[in-house]
Amino acid sequence: MRRSLTWALAGAAATSIALAPGAYAEEISSFDVDVTIGADTVMDISETIVYDFESAERRGIFRDIPVRDYLDDGSARAYDIDVLSVTRDGSSEPYEIFDEGDYLRVRIGDPDVTITGTHDYQIQYTVANGLTQYTQEQVDAIGIAELEPGDVEVYWDFIGGEWEAPIDQARVRVEGPGPILAYECFVGSAGSTIPCDVEIGTDSAVFASARLYTGDSLTGILAFPQEAFTAPVEEVIEAPKADRLVLGLLIGFVIAAIAIVVPTIVAIATRNKNKGAAIPLAPPQYSPPDGLTAAEMGVAWKGDDSDVRSRAIVATLVDLAARRWVDLGQDGKKLTVTKLTSGTDPIRPWEEALVDSIVSDSGNGVIDDYDSALATTWTEAYKGLLEEARKSGRRNAEGGKPDQRWNFLAFTGITMFGLGILLGVFGSTNITAVLIPAGVGCLIGFGLARLITPRTETVQSAQFLAKVEGLKKVLGTDTSESRREFAHKLGLPDSAIFATMLPYAVIFDLNEAWSQGFPDLTPEELRRYGFFAENAYIWSYLVSDFGRGIRTATTPPSRSSSSGFSGGSTGGGGGGGGGGSW
Repeated sequence: MRRSLTWALAGAAATSIALAPGAYAEEISSFDVDVTIGADTVMDISETIVYDFESAERRGIFRDIPVRDYLDDGSARAYDIDVLSVTRDGSSEPYEIFDEGDYLRVRIGDPDVTITGTHDYQIQYTVANGLTQYTQEQVDAIGIAELEPGDVEVYWDFIGGEWEAPIDQARVRVEGPGPILAYECFVGSAGSTIPCDVEIGTDSAVFASARLYTGDSLTGILAFPQEAFTAPVEEVIEAPKADRLVLGLLIGFVIAAIAIVVPTIVAIATRNKNKGAAIPLAPPQYSPPDGLTAAEMGVAWKGDDSDVRSRAIVATLVDLAARRWVDLGQDGKKLTVTKLTSGTDPIRPWEEALVDSIVSDSGNGVIDDYDSALATTWTEAYKGLLEEARKSGRRNAEGGKPDQRWNFLAFTGITMFGLGILLGVFGSTNITAVLIPAGVGCLIGFGLARLITPRTETVQSAQFLAKVEGLKKVLGTDTSESRREFAHKLGLPDSAIFATMLPYAVIFDLNEAWSQGFPDLTPEELRRYGFFAENAYIWSYLVSDFGRGIRTATTPPSRSSSSGFSGGSTGGGGGGGGGGSW
């Protein structure tokens, strides 16, 4: 049951810590469920539970049957449960039924009599309003050819994850009113998509699994033709409980405020202590720091930064074009790369590997959609550049340690947010109202604390950063003035200055500003450095386009889906619940 995940996840975590497998005092030797889905849409369910109390003295067991399944908008789907009979060891057994809100509790046993050892319990009950009829939209999303709008699905946690004792053997037999059109079965903890053992007949299915630990469910999904039913499929939806939602939000925002304010205050108070060596004043820098390429400088400067990671590919290709190892062009929105036979100075192995991952045997390549070869090659190259930056001392390998104290906030925030989304998908909006704001607050607190906490720098890394900032300052000031200074310092023509320093401007995201200082460069001068454009500004615009193409080419595409057959998992259907002894 979707709602039951709220307690299944929390309870499973606590129980798995307190009771490791093999340490249980009680056990369910076998749990057999026989389900008959009638043409009238009512499910007749018989559960046979072989419960071993071992030497513990108990009065019996209780069975919590969910009567309400919370949906993602806060409303609830209600089921009509009717308990028909209860037996123990083949004989009638006393039982009482209690309304526990979202559950119907069946407490089985005589309060004045205790028992031990192994006993067979059988509980028979019916469930009305538990089926779902497909819409056209759902059929399209599922994508199973045998299904049509109007066909009927049962998506049910036949064995729920809230039992207090582990289950050694689980078996479920489902018989429908007509042929089975499609089926799936999952077993495991909440959200699992591990398949269970399945045997399929014409109109029946058997789902089975060995050893279910506390928190594990067995969930089945079956579809039947609309014609097999003589009564309409009804879903009873209850209005949202707004008061619970508001209370949850209030609690969530209080937790979020604490998670933001406390780390921020601590980070401010310890900022000076964590700085390490001070970064010297940055004098103007008119040559690459330590003779590094733009990519090498960027990695040593920012480390594993996602923005610099993509800019570094663009900067490398622009640099290789200027050094005449490649020609760059554009075919519509695609970046074209042509490998040349020789350049003005040696090409580094990682640069050549990058080019080879783009071009084919003909020496030509296009950067467009996601390219796994390019992404893998660049990931390995970037790791190598980062390792070299650390070995050289330009990047302090221990510089991020002060930030690591805040990692628990990120972990907590992601866990809360992810769990909130998961529970929201399965209908537990009240818990989601707490977890989502609290999780976001933890992530904001993590981000602020990381932003305030400086990297710890050594004397060597601080001096390198001063050089980088000096070059950034020169490239970011009035470009015409910088152009004159470069010409004076380096003794190079304008076109060479533009081509040489453009890759570094790309790293700093200053390529457009840098290009505006060279409006008089001719197409011939640009082509001399592998830049095929009418002027420097147009080339800078194309370079920005290259950056977007590179991000697409190195970022794997994402996927998403939704319903029993599209996105189903354990704990995701109706039914479920659990029980224990008393």
